Amino acid sequence: MEREPPSRGLPHDRVVALSDLVFGLALSIGAIVLVTQTAPTTSDEVISSLVEFGFSFLVLIRVWTRYTTIMADLPVDTPSTRNLNLFLLFLVSVEPYLFYLLYGSLGRHPSILLNPDFTTGIYSLDLAGLFAILGFMTYLLAQEEKTRHFPELVRRFQFSANTQLIAAVMFLVAADGVFWRWAPLGVPLRFWLWGGALFLSSLERAYVRRRAGTSSSEARPPPAGAGSHGTGPSDTPPG
Repeated sequence: MEREPPSRGLPHDRVVALSDLVFGLALSIGAIVLVTQTAPTTSDEVISSLVEFGFSFLVLIRVWTRYTTIMADLPVDTPSTRNLNLFLLFLVSVEPYLFYLLYGSLGRHPSILLNPDFTTGIYSLDLAGLFAILGFMTYLLAQEEKTRHFPELVRRFQFSANTQLIAAVMFLVAADGVFWRWAPLGVPLRFWLWGGALFLSSLERAYVRRRAGTSSSEARPPPAGAGSHGTGPSDTPPG
């Protein structure tokens, strides 16, 4: 009997370990940004610093949870998946640096004199890339599930992918300078779009989980004699 040739793809556990390391370092470096800032002198400055860091933390956690859920079922031995992984990890790794520039340009660090329109625009492009990659990876996962004949699961994955791509477009549009100059209620419209994109992502997650619970409760019982353990993947889309 001939031995099967060894796989040339990246080992799944090595990819997950590298991803966890990159995300962990990004979160840690983001916290260091708070330490390097000019010491706050009022309670308002402390709250503002925590809110700004909280946004960066929320983005990275949201991306990490979706990414790990996707990678639980998506193979990593294809060129498209491998390239998307590498690009996503690159965008995650530069996020703390871009957040540092954004944070400093808003007056939190005296040595950073960059235009905040530029720094927030570059940061917005980074977020657009992160959410776009999540959308494309979810589409790949939907295509993978088509071969397993789970139409309802495929529809949910496609819905999740569409929502992530819409959020990516919102971040991309927000990078335009006009959305920095427009400031409803004294807050640049760019920040409103960022919040709207994250809110849309949260709504999509809640909607999909509700649909998954409804479908499970309405599912017919297995036929007599069938095994008690399912053979299909989890019916909860990335989120």
